[in-house]
Amino acid sequence: MNEKAIRERRDSCLFAHLDVYQLTLACVVRRLFFPEALYPDRNEAKKLCGDMLSALIRAKKLRSHKFPSGENYYTRADRRAANTQAIDYDLATLWLCMEQKRFHRLTTPELRRLFPTPPHHHVRHCLTQEEGGPVVYRLYFSSVDVKSTVLQAKKHLSESRNKYGLRNWIECGDYGFIVCSESERKSQEVADALQRSAAGSGASHDQARFLVATVPTSATFKMPEGG
Repeated sequence: MNEKAIRERRDSCLFAHLDVYQLTLACVVRRLFFPEALYPDRNEAKKLCGDMLSALIRAKKLRSHKFPSGENYYTRADRRAANTQAIDYDLATLWLCMEQKRFHRLTTPELRRLFPTPPHHHVRHCLTQEEGGPVVYRLYFSSVDVKSTVLQAKKHLSESRNKYGLRNWIECGDYGFIVCSESERKSQEVADALQRSAAGSGASHDQARFLVATVPTSATFKMPEGG
């Protein structure tokens, strides 16, 4: 495959990535297309990544933006302007899937193939491989206090079991919930509260998979060291 074909293939894959995650970061693009295993010289990888992004911006296929934190992010040039909440959700989803445990965000067509009646089709889901097999997780981005977060998480559990017919999926451990929080402290408090709730009433951990993840917001995001 010649250099032009490789470049076009990379561009196509980047747009497919943006179709799923809506926005991306230079550190993610570098990891996806210029991995350390193939590009051990990180300065070279950063330059190639920067050249790729710059070329697409010049071609008006990609647009560069700044988070309130001052860091850059990238979207398709034709993406409609999004509000802060949508950008925060996009960033959190990308971070969860790319920087922490390896998750794959499920698109609505993918959800429809999994479930006859897609649960919360307007709500984000992701897929990962857990011990024992693949698990689908519903994402919940908490912007309220710990008590309200736990109550909302339990409401999501009840709705999923009773309204969306996922009782068997949940009881088999094939469907769970990820609570996303903006700080390590809040994440720990939410995890502790869910654990206490499970011990006291049997309403959460013993009936469903619950994970708690700390994710950045557009106001707090800083590029990782070396990013």
